[in-house]
Amino acid sequence: MLEGKGTLTPIQGNLLYEIGKIREASFFFLSGGTALAEFYLGHRRSYDLDFFTAEENLLIPFVRRVEKGLPKAQFKVHVIRLLEAFAEVEAQKEGEAIRLHFACDSPFRFEEPQPSGL
Repeated sequence: MLEGKGTLTPIQGNLLYEIGKIREASFFFLSGGTALAEFYLGHRRSYDLDFFTAEENLLIPFVRRVEKGLPKAQFKVHVIRLLEAFAEVEAQKEGEAIRLHFACDSPFRFEEPQPSGL
């Protein structure tokens, strides 16, 4: 299991926890610069979270659940764009704004996603 380096803010950690409670969250994995910084390099803080899924027809319903579920945890949510294979959402809490990107995954990977302690 991957161990975090502590680059996530407490609100980012809370956001990941809340997203993880949403049905079908297990079909998504965190990737991109924030994942690289948190689990490998520890070199910077990032303010966007990139989630990918290989499941067809899941992205739009999942983003709608994110949109409805996060306000229950006191996040303000604004869907910026919602397409069949990509969505961009902004979540705000206590003055911290975090961009969420949801995308359909490429069929090619160098290695399988790794579980983390988050």
